[in-house]
Amino acid sequence: MLTSLLLRHRLMATMLLLFCLATSAARVAARQEAKPPALDTADLELVISGPREGVADKGPLSFHPRKFKMTLINHSPRPVVVGPNASEKNFSYDTTDWRATDPDGKPVPVRPSYRCSVAGTGLIRAVLLTDENLVVIKPGESRDIGEIDISMWFKLDEPGEYKIYREFSFSPPRFSQGTVGRFTMPPFDASAMSPEKRQMLHDAVGFTVRSNVWTLVIK
Repeated sequence: MLTSLLLRHRLMATMLLLFCLATSAARVAARQEAKPPALDTADLELVISGPREGVADKGPLSFHPRKFKMTLINHSPRPVVVGPNASEKNFSYDTTDWRATDPDGKPVPVRPSYRCSVAGTGLIRAVLLTDENLVVIKPGESRDIGEIDISMWFKLDEPGEYKIYREFSFSPPRFSQGTVGRFTMPPFDASAMSPEKRQMLHDAVGFTVRSNVWTLVIK
């Protein structure tokens, strides 16, 4: 009787200990997996700059270079990570995140692409990332994030003032295979990145920021 009671107490104590250990491990894992809170719209500022004047595009294949520079400013108290977008978030030619409105305030349509799209349904090899693919902007710092010629998208053929801006979004890449519709999207391979940069990319949060509005006068 006494032996049975002692065994029962030991079993209960062991179960209680295992429960406490499991709970503690779960809390540690949750803390490790928790990502920083989302960025507020006031945390980031996107500044674009380009030509102030230009000549009208004449003919369907007329292209006059209109290069725009992009600078991202971090107003938040923590570093901001920018890298390649998740495969399903990559902007194609037909879904550019640049916007243009004509002198009447109407959206300028995207140019016809004059291309043949060919894509398979099979898995494409993983995209290899390196430290150079990652941009880290410290609090209070700014970083140029590229230059692009918007003439590939917009035909500006009427005289007057055009308003140009960009709605830039970043969605951290996934490291596992995904699908969009019937297409299999390739995962990203971070094995060539340093442990520090790989962790920063793992902890990165997505954001969307709208740029200043740039006025371009077509004569």
